[in-house]
Amino acid sequence: ITKMSDTVESHKSSKTSSKTSAKKETKKDSKKDIKKSSKKSSSNVQIDSTQQQQQQQQVTGTQQSSDSALFKAKKSLSSKAATSTLGKKLLKRVMNDDANSLMKSLKNIVEIQYDRKKAKENNENIVRLFLKAHWQIDRKTLTEAQFSVADKPLRKAFRRLVRINENYETLKNEPAQLQDNFARISVHLKQVETIVSALLAPYITEKNKNRLTITVNLLSAPEFLSRCFSDERCRPETIKLCNAMSKYLANPSRAPATTTVASTTTTTTETTTTTTTTTA
Repeated sequence: ITKMSDTVESHKSSKTSSKTSAKKETKKDSKKDIKKSSKKSSSNVQIDSTQQQQQQQQVTGTQQSSDSALFKAKKSLSSKAATSTLGKKLLKRVMNDDANSLMKSLKNIVEIQYDRKKAKENNENIVRLFLKAHWQIDRKTLTEAQFSVADKPLRKAFRRLVRINENYETLKNEPAQLQDNFARISVHLKQVETIVSALLAPYITEKNKNRLTITVNLLSAPEFLSRCFSDERCRPETIKLCNAMSKYLANPSRAPATTTVASTTTTTTETTTTTTTTTA
């Protein structure tokens, strides 16, 4: 009986141990499966993230290439606009009526004083530089506020020309005063050239820089300015030119507001500073 009971007990213990080992193996297998599945899922996630990054890079690259291509097309157009009929129509849309009228009168005056070829070249130089500045503003590499710094000397030049036009019958009898005005106008226009040239320097070729200098030298020469008024052939176009300048001066200045008034603390100082700025 004792032997039989021992046999039974040993049989039971062997069954229990086999069950335990079986359970352990099952747990191990399940853990292995879980690890494998987790590795697969993590690898899948990594693959998906890599694919997303590649897709984003492709989209970004496509956008950059399209932006670059568009800008190159615009730069090419700025050169062609000066000579092509389509480009000139585009320029008329970009510039307002007063600016177009000013350009037309200026071209006619240069043609009268020199010749048609010189007038055409001068006009094309202005168009190219204007559109190149426009593209940089459109691209946000430059701002209107930066270019508006040139507005102050430009307005000074325009204001003197308008005054000469309004009082020419009196001033023509005072040649010394006339020459002094023309010399001052020349200085103002050279200041405009310096500002614009510095802004566009990183974005234009040396050839276009020279075009800007040649154009300003021609238009700011006191002899050229004097003939605009003294030559009877030029007078009708000079009057139109000065009328366009008057309309430009009637619009508020786009030059950046000075910070002098903002920095003052008392009302009296603000009033004095405002008066001084207006007088200037």
